[in-house]
Amino acid sequence: MTTQQPTAARPSGGQTILGTVTKVSGSKSVVVTTSKRIRHQRYQKVIRQLTRVKAHDPASQCHRGDVVELTLSRPISRTKRWRVVRVVKPAASPASSEVSS
Repeated sequence: MTTQQPTAARPSGGQTILGTVTKVSGSKSVVVTTSKRIRHQRYQKVIRQLTRVKAHDPASQCHRGDVVELTLSRPISRTKRWRVVRVVKPAASPASSEVSS
């Protein structure tokens, strides 16, 4: 008998992206902002293009400011098509950044 890992722990063979959690909406939902740099066709200026996607976080492990890896999955709800695979870099907590004098 083989043991299978849960689908959230392993990325599927599909598309994966990195992004920053900008909003935790609901118990298992997060909004992730990704950015990419593109060159304008006519003026050749480099522009930063932001994209906001809604993602499913089954373990509710993401917090605002975390850098996460997302993978494309089946439609989970009307707007959610992405699933959180892992937290790449946790956000700095406000309590650890304060220096006591």
